[in-house]
Amino acid sequence: MHLPSIPREKKEELLKALQRPEGTFIFTAKYVGIFEKAKGKGLLIDLASGNRIIRLERDESLDVNFYYSSPGTGTRVATVNISELEGNTKLWFGLTWSPQEINLYIGGVEVKTGLLRGIGKKSDFELRVGKNGSIYQIGDKGVKVLGARVRIGGELVLGLTAIESWNETLEAIQILKTGKSPKGYVFEAIVANMIIVILSTGFEVYCKKRFCELIGEGIIPNYDELEKKFLSNQEIEVGLNEIFKKEAKEKGVSFAELLVEKRRIDFGNWDHCKNSYNKGYGIRFGIDLGVDNRVLENIQKYINYRHRIVHASPMLTVLNEDDDSPRGPEFAPKIIESAIEEFIELIGKIHEATLKLRPKN
Repeated sequence: MHLPSIPREKKEELLKALQRPEGTFIFTAKYVGIFEKAKGKGLLIDLASGNRIIRLERDESLDVNFYYSSPGTGTRVATVNISELEGNTKLWFGLTWSPQEINLYIGGVEVKTGLLRGIGKKSDFELRVGKNGSIYQIGDKGVKVLGARVRIGGELVLGLTAIESWNETLEAIQILKTGKSPKGYVFEAIVANMIIVILSTGFEVYCKKRFCELIGEGIIPNYDELEKKFLSNQEIEVGLNEIFKKEAKEKGVSFAELLVEKRRIDFGNWDHCKNSYNKGYGIRFGIDLGVDNRVLENIQKYINYRHRIVHASPMLTVLNEDDDSPRGPEFAPKIIESAIEEFIELIGKIHEATLKLRPKN
């Protein structure tokens, strides 16, 4: 945490505001040497609350950059050049953020010249909070980093966000589709089958990660509803729920995250997946997402096909050979493009819905 020249109560105010996906923080501060280019780049604020980050820094060109980052939105930056505010010993700052946009406002306190405004755009790099509480910068201007992971002492302290994992899944599929072989249709079938496996697994990984990372964004799920849905009445009667809650506290994780860790919530299971978002966050796949029921039915079908491919053979040519289906035989190469589109649509809608969630209090 780096907050020079800001009173303690303002630090606490910013920490509290940062716990919410939408916020405004206004303060005045005196930064010695802020108009001296020779001092180089310097941090004015560097703060994390849960998985959300606010960074305010001044660079050598007298640009003040306001960075806001969360796993759901990624990292954005709003910039204001303060050259015309020289002559002020104190500056007025206004920071605003939401899932849709961020803004930076700066004005002079003694020499009033009107407010300068910077509108957010995608940053050249990502800021992320590790499990150890440290803030990590991934990439830089002109430097793209894929699949960034940080391990300390063998422990993974920084991995991919839910949406980053899904984007890597799509990139891997595009690479796989470029492959060629003299084996002809058999090769095409194998590639298509592997794409179905990758898509279904990518969906599972995204839903699991997003469910958990929302907690770090200050969106707390309904633990009572999750408990009733994913623990039996008998388990609750004998006190297993209280045992789990105690274990979660000892591990420093939430009760919901422990249910995921113990696979009481299995995101590879369609019913578990949709019920976890329904009971935990009030997101109903069939009602709130605006996705056609046909798409939801097809996603379930692809998940079932994954099971067959993995447990039967990656060389299956007819995926529904044991189904009494009026639609006739389904060949993997024929359904791949629609499968990709439908998974993209559903995950996009889930992600959009999670960005609209707000803390209960």
